[in-house]
Amino acid sequence: MSLARVERAFLTMKASRLRIRPVHVWSEDHVQAHVFLCMLAFYVEWHMPRRLAPILLEDDDREGARAQRSSPVEPTRVSEGAKAKAADKRTPDGLPVHGLTTLLADLATLTLNEATVPAGPDHGFPV
Repeated sequence: MSLARVERAFLTMKASRLRIRPVHVWSEDHVQAHVFLCMLAFYVEWHMPRRLAPILLEDDDREGARAQRSSPVEPTRVSEGAKAKAADKRTPDGLPVHGLTTLLADLATLTLNEATVPAGPDHGFPV
């Protein structure tokens, strides 16, 4: 693969949802580690929509959608379940449906902190 294609893939990967800032590394170990982490992040980001399809605005019943086709060369239609999710903005369980970007933004706000009070600084509790 040419260097230009590799650099274009990295630029696309870093500029999309991953939003990885530029990192300037010079040693061979650091370059290999950087490439590994970028590929790992890309791989995780690639798998997330498939695994989280039931709570995303994704078609999670692809087999049902394929079964609606009369011919294997006909394009796959959206399944009825996906149409219902898009219309109601809710899963069949009543949970809100997200796009991957909004789900990641919501998950980014969740934290688990250890809090203490001045009266008992030795005893913390999770918040």
